Amino acid sequence: LTHHTHDELKSLLMDAVAAFEEKPRDAFIFDWCAQLSSVVCRMVYTEDVVFAFDQLEEGNDKALTEYNVKQIALLNRYAELIMGELTKNDRMKIIMLVTLDVHARDVVQGLVDMKAESAQN
Repeated sequence: LTHHTHDELKSLLMDAVAAFEEKPRDAFIFDWCAQLSSVVCRMVYTEDVVFAFDQLEEGNDKALTEYNVKQIALLNRYAELIMGELTKNDRMKIIMLVTLDVHARDVVQGLVDMKAESAQN
């Protein structure tokens, strides 16, 4: 039973990762449970930060700042959604994502403030 559950969650996660590319994040989250939404959004956050560092190392000095602006725009969109009509579960899911994304925004802002030059420092 444990192996079946693990295999099913792995399959659902792979489906969710593939589906993320098909819709904007603020629409994607309504199609998946909170656990999968959270995991996929954390995976994308990690990819986005790595990409920003790659861009930084290629000479785009504003890469982290530009990503931070995108984070703030997403948080503003979440705020709009929270103020709208939602099911209790969707509201709780978005609040959970806001909590994670506020922390992620603060981490990126800290990297901007310290003028990080690569992922190693």
